Amino acid sequence: LTIHELSYELIPVENNVLSLEDNSGFRNLMLGDDFQTLELVKQSIQRIESIYGKIPLKYAKGDWSSTIYDGLSEGKEGGNPGIDALILIDRSVDLITPLMTQMTYEGILDEILGINCGIAEVDEKVFDTDPKDGMTKRILLLRTD
Repeated sequence: LTIHELSYELIPVENNVLSLEDNSGFRNLMLGDDFQTLELVKQSIQRIESIYGKIPLKYAKGDWSSTIYDGLSEGKEGGNPGIDALILIDRSVDLITPLMTQMTYEGILDEILGINCGIAEVDEKVFDTDPKDGMTKRILLLRTD
């Protein structure tokens, strides 16, 4: 038996939006004073900067975002960075938005089918005239859909 470390990082959910997709991160920060999520975000950003170059413009809104911002080195070095700006926003800055009803097609799909990391699982009988019982088809949802 060999044990390896699995490092999960920011996942692209849109062309220019990344998400940690950690459902318990906010709860851990608010209720448990578990700051591991902040460290994961900081390490993910540092890894992105090691690939694309230092990000020259960084903005933070909220206490936790400021903590991450303070942990990142300034991005003035190097030539032509692959990323122009980074905006970090705390969920604690806007607690109401997740409670609002979604009035877009993707929002309605999310409420009916459930979307996880940009993927919806749909019953195969929606697509196939001869479906297998209980089978689902995974569909990647993109901004262009």
